[in-house]
Amino acid sequence: MINLAIVGCGRVTRIAHLDALAKLADRYRISAVCDINPEALAATVEKTGAKGYGDYESLLANEQPDLLVLNVANGLHAPLAHQAIEAGLKAIAIEKPLAMSLKEADRLIEAADRAGAKLFTILQNRYNPPVRRLKAAIDAGRMGRLLSVQMNLFWHRERSYYEGALSWHADAKMAGGVMTNQAVHYLDLLLYLSGQRPLEAYAQVGHRFKLAVEDYGAGVIAFDRGLIAAFNLSNHAPGFDREGSMTLIGEKAMVKIGGKALNRIDLWAFEASLPEDETALEPSKEPPTVYGYGHFDFYRAVADCLQNGQCAEAISGREGRRSVALLSALRASILTHKPQPVVHLD
Repeated sequence: MINLAIVGCGRVTRIAHLDALAKLADRYRISAVCDINPEALAATVEKTGAKGYGDYESLLANEQPDLLVLNVANGLHAPLAHQAIEAGLKAIAIEKPLAMSLKEADRLIEAADRAGAKLFTILQNRYNPPVRRLKAAIDAGRMGRLLSVQMNLFWHRERSYYEGALSWHADAKMAGGVMTNQAVHYLDLLLYLSGQRPLEAYAQVGHRFKLAVEDYGAGVIAFDRGLIAAFNLSNHAPGFDREGSMTLIGEKAMVKIGGKALNRIDLWAFEASLPEDETALEPSKEPPTVYGYGHFDFYRAVADCLQNGQCAEAISGREGRRSVALLSALRASILTHKPQPVVHLD
């Protein structure tokens, strides 16, 4: 059994992580949970039966979990992971993004390497069945060279999302806005699926709620083998989360993965069709939230890595670093109003 401790008992823990771990009860035991919010902590303790800690330092002083999971504000990812490494923990999983800057990400990866600790990044949409199917088709050469990608993220966030106990969402150093806090999944998949190296990135953003973080925006990314990717982001879709999609056009095919969060194939058009293509447009189960179902496969992959040394499907810290590098270029372009090079991707 893998003894696991979770730091942060907020929405993503309650809705995505605990459900996934419950389905893997033969491999994981939640031994400790931690949150500075007494109500959130008490609810998670009741649900899991784990020991509860109201502060992080006490957890590190009293627990030695096989895996520590950090589900906290983005700006705390790197600092809390450093503390865990210094406390001697050997495996840490961090919700996206790995860090808020490339410098932070590099320092964290170097510290983990020196200590012999494993870093994992939670980018669960890589495990979505439509994404896996598309990745296999791209790797088999069925799309040819990718030429164009359009990414749309049209979700709904009320002003209350940025207030009260959730006020860290409005802090640029803690959250980073719609591009960092929501669209990082799509930027990661752009890198993962394309196999091309981004050269230059440009973005503009808006602030409808007049906060320090952006709540809508758009941008363009140019790649080394001719791919041009564009994205439109908004937290102002009316009523509820409407769309999370990627449309890819290659020399030999056009594919759109859509739904609420990349959970459905909407278009699957190849010049050279195969018999298995007939099932591509079969209805898929819409997840209840934009978190989707990928946390189960993430934890399964991490368990395979920690228990059996089979780490190919577990998303490492170095993989998480790639989207941080792209985000860094996009944020620099917002500040300078000019396209910026994407440096140090690997």
